Amino acid sequence: MKRKQAEFILTILGVAEVLATFYTIYPPVAIALTPVAIYCLVIIYINDAKNSKNKPNA
Repeated sequence: MKRKQAEFILTILGVAEVLATFYTIYPPVAIALTPVAIYCLVIIYINDAKNSKNKPNA
């Protein structure tokens, strides 16, 4: 597994932890934040993919 993939998995786990915490405290907030979190993770993944294609192999 590449380092970027491992970092992205850790990011996903961190977001899941925050959502789980909100779900135990106040479920409507977690339900509302879940699509936003997924959208942000997709944007991060797309930007990382674009940046990795643009970098020259050194």
